[in-house]
Formats: sequence, structure tokens, C-alpha cells
Amino acid sequence: MILEEIKDTIEFIKSDLCKQVEEVVNQSIHSIVRIPLEMNHLLLPLHIIQHALPSNSRCWYVSPEDRLSQFKTSVMLNHFKEGIVDVNTYWQIDGYQKTVVFWSTESLVDHLIEIESNDMQYPDFIVFDEMDIVTPEINSRMVELLLRINTRVHLFFCVSYERNINQVTHWIEQILKQPYQMILLNTTPNKFLPVLLGSWDLIPFIDKKRVALKAKRYLKENPDIIKVNDHKFRYELVDYLRKKNFTPCIVILNSSEDCDSWVKTASKKPTHHENVESILNHFKWKTGIEFDPSELTDLLNKKLGAIHSKLHYRWAELIEYLFFYNIIDVLFTTLNYSEHIHAHAKTIVICTTNREVVQNSNPDVMNSVDTYHIKRLATRHNTENINHIIALHTRDMDITHLKDMLVSPPSTFNYPLHVGFPFLLGLMSLLDKDPIEIVHDVFQWEPIDDETGTRLLAMFDEIKTELPEANCGSSLATLKLRDIMFRLQQQINDVENKIKHEQKNKFGRLYEQQLQELLNEIELLPCNSCPNYQICHRRSHRKLRNLFDEYFQLNRKIFKSFAFSQIEISDYVNCLRHVNAIDEKNQLTHFGRLSSRFSLTFPMLLATCIEQDMFKKQSDSSLNVAFAGSFSESDLSIPMGKYDDFVFQDIINGYDQIIDLITPMRRSIYKYGFVPNKPSLLFGMILMAWQSGMDIHYIVSRLNISEGAFINLFYKANYLYHRITTAL
Repeated sequence: MILEEIKDTIEFIKSDLCKQVEEVVNQSIHSIVRIPLEMNHLLLPLHIIQHALPSNSRCWYVSPEDRLSQFKTSVMLNHFKEGIVDVNTYWQIDGYQKTVVFWSTESLVDHLIEIESNDMQYPDFIVFDEMDIVTPEINSRMVELLLRINTRVHLFFCVSYERNINQVTHWIEQILKQPYQMILLNTTPNKFLPVLLGSWDLIPFIDKKRVALKAKRYLKENPDIIKVNDHKFRYELVDYLRKKNFTPCIVILNSSEDCDSWVKTASKKPTHHENVESILNHFKWKTGIEFDPSELTDLLNKKLGAIHSKLHYRWAELIEYLFFYNIIDVLFTTLNYSEHIHAHAKTIVICTTNREVVQNSNPDVMNSVDTYHIKRLATRHNTENINHIIALHTRDMDITHLKDMLVSPPSTFNYPLHVGFPFLLGLMSLLDKDPIEIVHDVFQWEPIDDETGTRLLAMFDEIKTELPEANCGSSLATLKLRDIMFRLQQQINDVENKIKHEQKNKFGRLYEQQLQELLNEIELLPCNSCPNYQICHRRSHRKLRNLFDEYFQLNRKIFKSFAFSQIEISDYVNCLRHVNAIDEKNQLTHFGRLSSRFSLTFPMLLATCIEQDMFKKQSDSSLNVAFAGSFSESDLSIPMGKYDDFVFQDIINGYDQIIDLITPMRRSIYKYGFVPNKPSLLFGMILMAWQSGMDIHYIVSRLNISEGAFINLFYKANYLYHRITTAL
């Protein structure tokens, strides 16, 4: 059934899209292709490359890293002849010489400097997929790519999130300064119905300000909420979904632990599956990874699976592959991970509107971006079928809020872009343009009245006048450093109190180490030797104190305005000039080009180690991977006292050398009010442990972390090391 639907979609794309694309290609016009909500998103960019573009043309496909999943890549690769596609992401680095290249935005940005330096030929076409993702970091990478690529390349922008179509169009107009054409595909809208599940009856929501009267009556007459963690309810729900022909279905739960628990308990009537071996053999042929059949037998017999961020990405690919082909008919996931899924479903069941359940706090609730992705997932079957989005009456479910998100008209999002060192280093390669002017043209700033903007600039001049001999780089840096100093001092006080009360505790030694690190950190600030320390940090100067208070009163109003960002960008540029990453003409130096190879928040730190031959001194590549991994900006969190088993003296010695090398650079960055992160000794330790033969299951259980998070760290470390080797 699924294959037939895909075939129908392919025929539609060929008949309608190809004609429109052929016209804009002949006219050399850049194009925005809006992907309808009801269309299988995997297929449209693929068929632009395969069928709509001229034969024998070279093409790059570009997508954000977290959207170019292993499953999505595998599905797309299956449609090409073997040997004509290269893939470049954190987890796979092939090169960029073949006819078609799949890039993540992060990897392409990192490679641009060497592509430009070696005068490599750009492709004939570039297809930007998921152009409408609304995170500041991803959008800034997209803008940087558009500013830096050769204007002779023909560009296609695939936009599926129609609320952002005006924003995307504005960026393209501002950046390319060239005409574009919108390609709209006329499809029959997919039918889906948001409903409340009560007493195993579906109660429809209606498009009004409040929940439908029947739903309101049910909530009033049935105050007892559904207990999703009750095992009896779990298998009753799965049984209900199957009997009502609501499968394939995706069930959205609170946490990865809930997903794994539901797989084990949500079905008590397993059906025997005879094709485990053939499924695994096919998957091994596709990926080269072999799984033990015993790992899958129970899962396949129950036809249930879980997919979330804590899984090994190859296992997640296998689960999504099984769901795609209906071998699994109920898939459990979390709200945050649902947007990474590309296999569509007939029904979505929402058990919570919370992103994360946090004790004694107010968790984030589902927003319209989340509901958009949920709607897009509910598009698997033909349009004559009604797809359902079912809300369960659970303890943390805000039914009214969820209904409003599902049935309200779409709203426009205006997310700011992220200005940082990687972004500005990329702009510095455009030798004929001022970065501040570029940013002003393409960023969507919040309006600020002339009077406030004028007062802001005057305020900074007054601060500079009051602090003529300040060690910090600017008036804005003065304000930031006061806050940094205050927060560091608070942390020092907290740790000192813990040492006093828990000095005999097993964590006493660790707290003392933490205290010493904080004291070392505060010594890096330029404030300690500054002649203005007393009047700046002790607030002993009335006029300066009033200026500080006035600034913080205006801070929220001006934070996203261009008047403020112009000052902040100047600090970024002056900092880059101070550390010799750019020269007086704002052109990249050798050190600047080296720094621009890495999409890190502070790439100058890693570039310093490379320039000082840190990675040439090590003959063991495992050590270098571990050192590279220490720079990985992973969100992996490990509790104190959990890493005594992972002590390697070579890593400690190398880490001490790294700290010595980067300390002057970190001091220079602090001067401009930026807080440079430190490499993680612990990341280096656990990466070395695995490469030395320690069992991964022991590592993750000892550290109380997920296997998926650890594997992601390892691949990021490998990616960084590969980038380092290209720079040596």
C-alpha cells in the first residue's frame, strides 16, 4: 500500500513539478518550491535533482544537520545509481567530487574556505531543503551560505513550513539581489481531524475559541484523567488503535524512558514474525551494520518500536525503516524528537503537551511549530482517508491550548538570527562587503524608535568617558564583564559553602578542584588589574551607577534591535582583529582562515592548538581524536564523581598543554565581554576509554548517560579530527 502511494506521488511530481522547473531553469531564475503539507517530503527534493534538472548536471543537496538523518539519507540514496553520490555530515565524510553531494549545512559551511581557497568548481545547481527551519543558528548558516556561494549557481529553496514563506522570500531578495520564482504544487489537501479521546470515543474539536461543547461536557463529567503509565491502559490503547484501523500510528510521550517502557508493556498479544532474518539481512546490506536477531525478535512480534535521541543513530534508522514499511505499526517517540522523523503515519496520538516533565518547574508546552511537524507526519495514506490527531486526557494535557494550536490559522514567525564568531568569519571572506552592512540588510530586526537608539549610542559614549583607562574592549564589554564577574563570584561562594559543609564528603576533593578552576577563571578577566575596578564593580561612582541602571532598564527593549546589534557586532569584529584573525582591512589572516574551518562557538581556541602544532606532537591518532572531542560542544551531562574509571595520564598531560596554549586566547576573548568555553577533559577521557577497548555498555552505565549521546559525541570528535587533518 505504502509503495503504491509513493508511486502515485512520484508520478504527480514528474507531471507537474518537472514542467515548472524546466521553465525556471531555462530562464536562469532562482526558485522557491513550496512543499504542500500533504506531500511526502522525502520525494520532492529528490525528484528535483533526478528528473527536473538537466541530465549530466552537478548538484548539491543541502539540509540542516539534524534533518539529514541516517534514515532520510538511506531512502534518498536508494534512488540513485551506486557511486554517483557523496555524503558529508558529522557521521559520514565522503568528499565532494561526485555528480551529487548531500551536505549538512554545518559541514558545507566548514568546507567553504577550502573550496574557495582551492578554487574548486561549484556545482550547476544547489537544492536547499528545509529552508524554513526557525532556529537562529540554522538560519544564520543558511544566510552565510547564500552570501558566500557563487552567484552563477542556480538555486532551489524547498520550503514546507508555509508560515515562514514570506520571511524566506525576504531573505532571498535581500541576499541574492536577483529575481526568483515561486513554484506552487497544486495538490488535494490532506484531510486530518484533531480529536479528544474519551471513554474510547473520538470527540472532534471544532474551530472556535474553546473546546467543542461535547468535549467540554466530557471533561466536566469525567474528572478522572487517563493514566498513561498504567499498563492496562497502554495495551488497551494499542488494541483500540489497531481495531479501529488507526495504524500506522505515532504516539508522542513525555520522555525516552516512557517510550522504552511502552514498547515492553503496551502489547500482551504478540504476533509471530517470520521474516526477522531477511529484514536484518536487507538492513545490513544497506548500512553495513549487523544486529543480533534476538534484539529484534520481541519487538517485531509485538509490532511496536521506540525512537528517540538517546538511541544509537543506526538503531533509530532501523526502527524508522521498519515503521516506514509497516513491519512496526505503532511507534513511540518524544515531542522534541518527532520533528526528526520522516516516515509518515495515519494517526498521531499525543499523550502530553509538555516538551519535558521537570519536577517543581513549569515545562515548555507545545507550540505551533511542534503542531506543524505533527500535522506533516499525519499524511501517510491517500487523501480520501481521514487522518487523525488524537489528544489523550492526561494530567499535564492542556486541551484548550492544544486545540488552539491544531485548528487556529497559521501565524508568522520572526526569529532573530545568531551573530557569532563562525558567522562573521565566514562573512570576512567576502572582501568587498562590510559585515555590519550585510547583517543590517538580511537580518529581520525589531523596530526601535529614533530617540531610544540615539540615547543608547550616547549612553555608551558616556560610559567610555567615565572609564578612560578601562582594560575591557568597549562600553558593552564593560557591562557584560560586570555581570560575568558577579556570576563567577556567586559560583565561588556556593562552592566554598559546599566545601565547608561537606569537606568530609566523597565530593570534597571534587569541590576543591571546582573552586580552583573558578578562581583561575576569574583571574582571566581584565577587571582584576583595571584601575577602574572599584568604581565599576563596587558601584562607588554615582554617574556610572545611574548609567548602568538606565542600560539594564532599556536592555529588554533594545536587545533584538539593530542599534544594539551594531555595537555588539563591532565588538566581535574588534575581538577578531585583536586576536589576529582579521587584519585592518577586515580580511581574513592565515589564522582567521584556519578558524573558519570549524563551526564552534569559539573556533579560535582550536585553531590556536593547531597553529601551535598540538596535534602534530601526538603520534597516536586515538589521542588526537580524544583531544578533538574535548572541543566538541556536546550537551552531554555527566554527574560529579562518575569518571574515576576513565583516567588516562596521556590525556591529562595533553589537556594541561591545551589549557596552557589557549589561556592567552581566552584572556583576549574575555576582554570583549564574551565567555569562552573550555575544552572538556572528561570528554577526552571517555573517548579514549572507548578507543582503548573499554566496553561501551560499561561506559554509558557507569556514567549514567545514553548510548546515543555518547555515540554522537564520538562522531563529532571524529568529524573535528578530520577537519583538523585537512588543516595540518
